Amino acid sequence: MSKALLLAQIAVRSPQEFANRIEAIVDVRIVERYFTKRGKYTRQVTEEVLTAIADVFRRPVDLEGLQEIEDEVWNRMQVLERVAPFTTRHHADFSLGRLLGRPSVVIADDIEGNRAFSEWVEKAKPTYWAAVHEEGKEALAGVAIFL
Repeated sequence: MSKALLLAQIAVRSPQEFANRIEAIVDVRIVERYFTKRGKYTRQVTEEVLTAIADVFRRPVDLEGLQEIEDEVWNRMQVLERVAPFTTRHHADFSLGRLLGRPSVVIADDIEGNRAFSEWVEKAKPTYWAAVHEEGKEALAGVAIFL
């Protein structure tokens, strides 16, 4: 379903949510693009980030089985999309971060050139955070750990 059609459905079902989404679109497409400074992150070496994460958790980081975890997360996202308490995806919704239990790990993709992750980190105050190169593409991912 196209985003325009989803927006039209939201406008009929929930005018307040529609207004919020239009405000967000204007904010991202116009205000951030032309009037906001871009986010700047220090790209950290993956091995250094893994060492720091091991220090935070006080145990070695075991990447064995990572693909299985990614597959499981993907499958659960597909199920959640059909039964989620929200009408559409809420990417980068800061208010959802307060629902995190402890310990938690948050991973945000494609953060380069976008201040949203750094602003969220500033507000959420994780125990540890870093920006690291995403494997398989030329982008940065943000990692935040809450203990």
